[in-house]
Amino acid sequence: REPVPEKTGQEEAIPPEIPAEETVLKESFQEETSVKTEPEETVQEPVAQEEISPEEENARIYESLSQIGINVRLGLDYCCGEHDFYMEMLDMFWAQAEDKRAELVSLYDNENWADYTVKVHALKSTSLTIGAERLAEEARLLEQAGKNGNIDYIRHSHPSLLRLYDEVCQVIIGL
Repeated sequence: REPVPEKTGQEEAIPPEIPAEETVLKESFQEETSVKTEPEETVQEPVAQEEISPEEENARIYESLSQIGINVRLGLDYCCGEHDFYMEMLDMFWAQAEDKRAELVSLYDNENWADYTVKVHALKSTSLTIGAERLAEEARLLEQAGKNGNIDYIRHSHPSLLRLYDEVCQVIIGL
């Protein structure tokens, strides 16, 4: 056993234990009241985004079109192999789509089969110029049905033509 030192009366009183909660508050108060220095401003260099070459961008565009069945090679052939001209044709196809679609719907609703046949023929042709072979084929079959007076086929296939037309336009707009 160790000897206990004698009290001389000059020792500092040992403060009672400070509960943890009070310690946190005290430390928090000391932090808030201490003089703070502003950190030096650091200039961040802009993060350079990877530049994409025109060839890579074209490949991305062509891949998106191919995924919905557009034959890009065919479209480019119709555009003399000129990418910019092909892009203009895609833009024109999309820009006219709302009006052409509305015309098709109106002719269908009014059962004007002669003019409907002419409009699906036009859609067939413009679809081919961008390489939209599936859409062109749907339009060709509806054109044949119109020429042959096969109204049942038109009634059956018209909704799928419109869905495909919308799909093609959605991909084009996303480019």
